Amino acid sequence: MLDLLSIVIILGLGAFIVGIILFIIDYAKQNPKRVSVTVMVSGIAVSAIAFATFGGIVSHNDKVAEQEAERQALIRKKKEKRFKSAYSDLKVEATEVGMSSEKIGNKLSQVWHDAIWEDDGVKIDGKYYTERA
Repeated sequence: MLDLLSIVIILGLGAFIVGIILFIIDYAKQNPKRVSVTVMVSGIAVSAIAFATFGGIVSHNDKVAEQEAERQALIRKKKEKRFKSAYSDLKVEATEVGMSSEKIGNKLSQVWHDAIWEDDGVKIDGKYYTERA
């Protein structure tokens, strides 16, 4: 659309220049200047209208781009909030898994220690196991 308006502006300016040339020729030949003035005014009018439309379109596109940037910023904030929440939940879950793993490791270590070093055997879940069994 902007390319078309650029072409219209150039054509309007071209018509204005042609009108000036016709005016100069009419002035030199002492002819009536009505046609040349009409061409000049028409060229200026077409260029002015196209220029104003061009400015309106650019302004509209800027507003649309600004609204899109605001929308993207809002989406980014929502995603960041969800990420922070998920990250916090992950930290809690990881801590719980670590604590469970530590309990399991401590129990395993104790069982092996008792099996190797204690002569009375090993107590697992309330039952004793010895080499003599």
